[in-house]
Amino acid sequence: MAGLIDEEALLERVAGDADFLATMVDIFTADAPTRLDAIRAGLRQADPHVVEEAAHSLKGALATMAADAAAAQAFRLEQLGRSGQLGGAAEI
Repeated sequence: MAGLIDEEALLERVAGDADFLATMVDIFTADAPTRLDAIRAGLRQADPHVVEEAAHSLKGALATMAADAAAAQAFRLEQLGRSGQLGGAAEI
């Protein structure tokens, strides 16, 4: 995860509380695969609304985890879904 998560920012968000951070990580690791699966399903079905909704949710989770670059990519997917045009989404 080196480079993906801004560890300093994440620790600031939890005020250095290791137990709370562990809970956040557990929730994220349980939820993120579901969101990714929903995005993939939306792409397979060419359903922009599904892509938009799942990407929006994933974006928020990534931002909370201080994974800003990944959150930006999720935002790109969200925007494509909102536009109804999924061209290029699979590459993201």
